[in-house]
Order: sequence, then structure tokens, then C-alpha cells
Amino acid sequence: MYAVGVDISDGWSTVAVLRSKTDIVIRPFNVTHNSQGFAHLLEKLGTLDGEVRVVMEHTGNYYESIANVLHESGSWVSAVNPLLIKNYGDNSLHSVKIDKTVLNPFTTFMKPGILSSFMCLDVLHTSCDS
Repeated sequence: MYAVGVDISDGWSTVAVLRSKTDIVIRPFNVTHNSQGFAHLLEKLGTLDGEVRVVMEHTGNYYESIANVLHESGSWVSAVNPLLIKNYGDNSLHSVKIDKTVLNPFTTFMKPGILSSFMCLDVLHTSCDS
């Protein structure tokens, strides 16, 4: 299984892929929140052979576009409250660009049953309107 950690920002995100807490498969890279950036991200993730689980911060509405693109592509995605990740080992996600060990909480959260899968907001709104 591959753990994909996404550090969300306004207009772009930093993404890294790990196989375990110490095995970096794809070093951190930036993805712009537009069609070109998303296509680049899906292309990189498409090279992975096996189960892929994506975890990202639930930050305002910044995460929605990338979460929806990944969800619609068939990826398992979970958006997590940033405090949950920050409080795990008292790490800050913003140092992901320099310290690979910050992604360790993501690999812990990837264990089955720890997180729930992301649900597209359109689907959620439709089910709430019923």
C-alpha cells in the first residue's frame, strides 16, 4: 500500500508518496490547483502499482478541488482535521518540504479502520436534501 500525504495550501499543494514510514517512493512535489496540476498529479499516482490511500488536511475549502479530483479518479481519499495530524507527535505539516518524517502520521492514519473515506460534497448535499 502507498500512503499519499497532501499538504494543502491556497492554490497549490505539496504531495509526497511513501510505502512505509521510511521508504519515500515519490519525493515531495508541488501541484497547482488547476487542470494541468491535477493531470500531473494523476499521472504520477498512476505509476504506482498497488493500493493507494490519500490523506490530506481538511482546510477550509482549499482541499475540496484536489479531493474531488482524486476521489473521482477512483482513489481512496480522506480529509482529516488539521489538529488531528498536528497533535500526532506535535508535528507541523508545513515542514513537509524539508522533513520527510513529518509524513509519518499519514502512514499511521492509513491503517484500515482509522479514517473514513472522503465523500464528494455534491453527493453529501444531495443525500442531505433527500
